[in-house]
Amino acid sequence: MKKDERWGLAQLNIFTFVGMNIREFIDGVVVRLAGVYPAQEAKAMVIRLLQHYCEYSSYEHIVEPDRVIDTVLAVQLEDAVRQLEKSRPLQYVIGWQEFCGLKMEVEEGVLIPRPETEELVMWAEEFFKERALEKQNERKFTTQDEKIRILDAACGSGAIAAAIANKFPHAEVYACDLSRKALEISAKNFKSNNCFNAKVFECDLLSGDAIQMICDFIGMDNRMNDGILDMIISNPPYVTNKERSQMRPNVLDYEPAEALFVPDKDPLLFYRALERLARVLLAPGGAILMEINEQFATETSSLFQEPYFTLNEIRKDFNDKPRMVKAVKI
Repeated sequence: MKKDERWGLAQLNIFTFVGMNIREFIDGVVVRLAGVYPAQEAKAMVIRLLQHYCEYSSYEHIVEPDRVIDTVLAVQLEDAVRQLEKSRPLQYVIGWQEFCGLKMEVEEGVLIPRPETEELVMWAEEFFKERALEKQNERKFTTQDEKIRILDAACGSGAIAAAIANKFPHAEVYACDLSRKALEISAKNFKSNNCFNAKVFECDLLSGDAIQMICDFIGMDNRMNDGILDMIISNPPYVTNKERSQMRPNVLDYEPAEALFVPDKDPLLFYRALERLARVLLAPGGAILMEINEQFATETSSLFQEPYFTLNEIRKDFNDKPRMVKAVKI
């Protein structure tokens, strides 16, 4: 098949990648995805497809643009592109997403980890590093030496918990979610990333029994302790229903609504639940870190005030939006 014939078929959305080189493949897929994604985003996705299915490097398309794609791989790529044309997220198509340097398995039923959430993990690391320096008064002290107990509340794929467990190998990391699919995927991700210090369990954060369920799983009686956790970290549902119109089909049609949305009349639903957990379960000096809806940064922060919390802080993400809140238990 000649190149111009392949291009003609590309416009009809029925062409195959057999016999194409890398340059032709990239250009052809960008054309096919024009109605779904902007050109630059589509190109970035195409390069990830080549990395995943063909095991090409991130620069292969630059140094070897005329390299012909293997026939078997071309068939797999065709199937993947057809899924992308239907707005199925790339991460679900290839089955994983990188998060804090870890390969996290994802599939329908769990939220896809976002780059912004990596900043929450970085903030957690920063908090423990500063606390370690205060305790030891010695700059050689590392965060990996500290014994800490952390809860990832509403863990989804387990990305936050896995990253935390990886950064703090001596920590006890616990992750909870109400979704059975989330629990299943989290357990897989802990195992595949050698997070032997992380455990996952079922818990409904909105339940009146949430505190007791957490204590029971950890194996501690909170009534006999002044808090059992050094940190609660969470990326709970926070998108209001009225914001649905601003979201793309690749999110609305595929990612779990229960992990995304809260009622318009009660946008802080999960943050009030987290405040109750933090007030009881955090040890003095422990912190709660949360990803938030930028529209309600001040309102969310105001939930975590004296007499239970101090050092309340709102932090912006790399897009300069207020997307995170931290508070420390008094």
